[in-house]
Amino acid sequence: MAMDLQRFFTRDYTFEMILFCIAENVLLLLLTILIGRCLEGSWVRFDLKEKRIALAVLIVNCLVTVCGFYLYLFGFIRFNVNRSLIEIILDTVFILVGMDFLMFVFHYVAHRWQWLYRFHHLHHEHVDTRMEDLFQLHPIEALGFGSIWLGFIVVFHFSFIAVVVYLVINFVWGLAGHYSREMISSRYWISKILTNSAFHHRHHHDEEHNYGFYFTFWDKLYQRFIVKRIGK
Repeated sequence: MAMDLQRFFTRDYTFEMILFCIAENVLLLLLTILIGRCLEGSWVRFDLKEKRIALAVLIVNCLVTVCGFYLYLFGFIRFNVNRSLIEIILDTVFILVGMDFLMFVFHYVAHRWQWLYRFHHLHHEHVDTRMEDLFQLHPIEALGFGSIWLGFIVVFHFSFIAVVVYLVINFVWGLAGHYSREMISSRYWISKILTNSAFHHRHHHDEEHNYGFYFTFWDKLYQRFIVKRIGK
């Protein structure tokens, strides 16, 4: 990779990078609303509570991104820049599987521990999901997901390109998971491995199932080895 990240992410550009972190998250919120408008066919009207929640989540996301920038500056987050295409693909797959497992556990615990569920319940106020629900969760929960992500890339060092690819996939999959229509038909074999909008939609109707985000196999393992063997 031709770009020297250490030279680019220098302290001389700290102010500009903080502005970039904020602008990036504002853009993601606006894209969520715009894509939702294009695919759902109408503008979503946020009430005052929903506006406050979306703003709070936006602030948390900005803080998490800025924290990630400073963790990089101080050497806690490191990127491997000289990676082959195969290594980048493997990094991306590892991030997807690893993050899906960690978020599955966090999501499951949020439904089992009452003190966490009082925060998570906010996301379940909309039984019928829509794309804008990606920003309708408690700020504490948003901070939890952000902390998991930062901790993951502190412990493991990945290709910079793989991290960017993952973040794009995460955003797109988050939108798809809250889309009111099925994007990947359950008739296709791939839906046995990857989650689709119907998978997450069913979770909003039945909170005892479908805790995964990208893949279905964590839920299958949970049902097979936890529910059936030791009971709830």
